[in-house]
Amino acid sequence: MIPFFITHSKFYLYEVKNYQGDYYYESDKLFKKPNIEVINTLHQLGRTESLLRQLLLSIGIEPRINAFVVFINPNFTLYQAQMDKPFIFPTQIEQHMKNLHAISSKLTEKHKNIAAQLLSLNITDSPFTQIPAYNFDQLKKGIICP
Repeated sequence: MIPFFITHSKFYLYEVKNYQGDYYYESDKLFKKPNIEVINTLHQLGRTESLLRQLLLSIGIEPRINAFVVFINPNFTLYQAQMDKPFIFPTQIEQHMKNLHAISSKLTEKHKNIAAQLLSLNITDSPFTQIPAYNFDQLKKGIICP
């Protein structure tokens, strides 16, 4: 489940990462030091934001979304992070949450209905769980690696 908040005028969407160690951001790519490219979290965030926008539009909601990548591990460092990127670092989480709570907004029945609609769309059982049919007696037992 992707974490997000509903306020009076916006949705706040979060892509949460538990990366540990030293990383750097260069040429729109993310690398783990010394030089291992990893999946760009901003691309993941963009995809998730797009999917949420499509979902909200499909249920008749004109979305305004603020999206962030949140790095939660205190042992994470990102070098060369550009200030215009929507990154929230471990030392910034508390202040971000305070800022979010300070937004004065009155949630109406409309907001509660939006939340209820979104919760009703939540799929708890994965449709991708496929266990092949087997009989225990037919299984090859023992150590099979040389």
